[in-house]
Parts: sequence; structure tokens; C-alpha cells
Amino acid sequence: KLRWKALDEIHAGVCDGLTYKQIDDKFPTEYAARAADKLRYRYPAGESYLDVIQRLEPVIIEMEREKECVCVVGHQAVLRAIYGYFTAAPLQDIPNLEIPLHTLIELRPRPDGTMEVERLPVTVTVTRNADAAVVPIPTHLPPPRAPVQVPFGATQPREYVPRVSSSGLPRRASLST
Repeated sequence: KLRWKALDEIHAGVCDGLTYKQIDDKFPTEYAARAADKLRYRYPAGESYLDVIQRLEPVIIEMEREKECVCVVGHQAVLRAIYGYFTAAPLQDIPNLEIPLHTLIELRPRPDGTMEVERLPVTVTVTRNADAAVVPIPTHLPPPRAPVQVPFGATQPREYVPRVSSSGLPRRASLST
């Protein structure tokens, strides 16, 4: 398991921690500029999508060198950039690629160099205490015995059977949010 600072979310500079509504209220000119060109817009004292794409270049090179499964857990801007690279999306489309929350996106290389994409929704349970504050989900609990895989657009779950390499490790390239 590697942790790279390069996988951090897009740095929103002075807008960090604000909702889009708050940005629109406090910085209407910035909000409009971002809406006009999400790819090139750079937050004041922050980053643009182009900056994130450049920051991810070494990570992508390492991912391409890997011969086994790669699983990236990250924020949407970072996942859009990685997904856009591996699916050969036009640069201008990257900021608007659909990366649903709580979804595992499996990319499988095809012989023609394209990627087969499968989206697998993940159920996330959040518990709240009496004050309605989010309580962390305990990490000491064992994983479920029978994982379920639901293909994108499917209504019925099917059993998840991971593909494994000769070393016994899964052979999958996956993105999740």
C-alpha cells in the first residue's frame, strides 16, 4: 500500500473547505471563471485541473509499470485525471468525466489498447450519534464474507469472483471514490 502526496485532491487555495454555493456567494467572479473553463481555471493560491494532471504524471508512469493489480482510492479530480488518461479521454473532457461517489471502477486492458470499464457500486454505511455528528465506521470489523458485485446499470447483484494471477494476487486496475 503506497500513499503519494501526488494523489491529494485538487488544492482549492482560498476556496479550500468551502462548498460551491459558498464560493459563489463569497467569490462570484471566481465561481464564474471556473464554470467557464474548469480545465484551465486555477483557484486563487491553488491548482487547476492541468496542474493536477501534471502532478499525477509520475504516479501514472508507476501505474503503467506495475504488472499486478493497482487500486487507487482518491478524490474525484484526481480520479478523473487518472481515468481520463487510461481511457484516452480528450483533455478538455477530463474535468467533467463521471466519477460517481462510492463506486469501484474497474479498468481492464483490451488487446486493441482500449480499456473495458466496469462500475461497481459500493454500499457505504454511516452511523450518526444523537448530536447528528458523523461517527467513524469501525475499521476493526472483519470484511464481509461474500462480497457482491453489481455491474453498472444492473438491478440484480451477482457474486464477485476476483481474478487472480499466478502469485495469488488479484489482477485488476481499479479506481474507487
